[in-house]
Amino acid sequence: MEDLELIILEFIHNKTGYANPKEPYSNWEELEITEIKTQNDEAINVVFKYFFDEDSFSQYDKGHKLEGTMRFGKNKEILSWSLKEFHTGVAANLKAYESKK
Repeated sequence: MEDLELIILEFIHNKTGYANPKEPYSNWEELEITEIKTQNDEAINVVFKYFFDEDSFSQYDKGHKLEGTMRFGKNKEILSWSLKEFHTGVAANLKAYESKK
């Protein structure tokens, strides 16, 4: 599962720009995998939430919260995905992610 987490995090970083590169001591991120199902065709469906805070020391909300799904092939290649931001902090400096898909 750890390798799937790394693939998902790299994908999110590339798509959103969040934590890419990660600022030491101020940025904070967390990936929460809520569901993993293996299908008969050996594909793996993953449901997840991603949390990123631009400045974890700020008293103001600079957070971004996203939810998404990914479908991986048996060799862990990404077959399909969805990603949407459902919360953007009122003091966030970075734009909210808008799905291109």
